[in-house]
Amino acid sequence: GASSGAFSVSNANTTAAGITGKYKVFDKFSLFASYTGGFTSVAEQKGSFLQSFSGLRSQSWGTGVIGSSLLRYNDRAGIAISSPLRVSNGNADLIVPQGLDGSRNTISNKTRVSLAPEGSQLDFEAFYRMNLSRRTQLGTSMTYRRTAEDTSYIGDGLSVFTTVGMRF
Repeated sequence: GASSGAFSVSNANTTAAGITGKYKVFDKFSLFASYTGGFTSVAEQKGSFLQSFSGLRSQSWGTGVIGSSLLRYNDRAGIAISSPLRVSNGNADLIVPQGLDGSRNTISNKTRVSLAPEGSQLDFEAFYRMNLSRRTQLGTSMTYRRTAEDTSYIGDGLSVFTTVGMRF
């Protein structure tokens, strides 16, 4: 990927790997977990205010319980906790122009900044889905999002969805 503007990069390449597991605990219940980790190398853009990138590390994870055929045949219900994909480690130099010298050369201030947020977002999720017929499903899900400390102005949030699925 690449970007343009004052904070642009020439190119960024990410390599990621993930692992997911599911373990049947009882006849109707399974535990699951997943983890994804990535590494991004950044090629700087001449003239950008961001320079001298370190490698950026990113990660996401989730774990929960899924049950099936709990209230009705072939229904599904589950709860989970997860942390969405985020940069976990990485730095860059922030170049801030301050003025011009007598030869019209830019005088800049350079500061090393972390590109990883201070906190991390946590999502708590619950869902239930059932078959109404062979071709129709009805489901509902709820997600409570606890935001990171560095984005507390956004606030926590609750989302509730109802879905209808049809096969043709």
